[in-house]
Amino acid sequence: MNILEVNNFNVKINKFALNIPELVVKQGDIFHIKGKNGVGKTVFLNTLMGFMNYSGKLKITTKDVKGFINNDTLIPYLYPSEYFRYLEKANSNNKYLENCKSFSKLLKFDIDEKKYIRDLSEGNKKKVGIISILSLENDLMIFDEPYAYLDDFSCNVLDDFFINKKPDSTIIFSSHQETKVANDSFDFSEL
Repeated sequence: MNILEVNNFNVKINKFALNIPELVVKQGDIFHIKGKNGVGKTVFLNTLMGFMNYSGKLKITTKDVKGFINNDTLIPYLYPSEYFRYLEKANSNNKYLENCKSFSKLLKFDIDEKKYIRDLSEGNKKKVGIISILSLENDLMIFDEPYAYLDDFSCNVLDDFFINKKPDSTIIFSSHQETKVANDSFDFSEL
């Protein structure tokens, strides 16, 4: 079953245009969007999240979609533990905090750190965003450059998270680097 289908998809921002003739992502895939800077990876992911207008066909077969696009989506004046409690209430998920603690431990991130999110390093901000989405266990999870700012250890842990996800959940992520975890990819540089 396809979780995402795109046909004759177009997004135009000033002089930039993203045109995708056809793209299909199967349910359960780990789908890698790759390409150089400026080819439209983030624009496409923002459109999937409903943040941008487009023309053409974009069909997502689940409403259970969450994504982490960038650190601007975090609430900067909260501590990480407050942010996770806020998301637990907003998503009515009883296992959410338990999942956050498990993912935090694996990523060696102190969930109870008494620093505001705005004062964390870029790598730790990225970990907060990644933990916040993975802990929801949605059908479709979207990540924009999740490996950016992470150390090698954390990148390997993220690979393990992706590989060991629920079999029917789908991950779409972008990055500049090659990856060994994706079972399908699309190179935006070739558009």
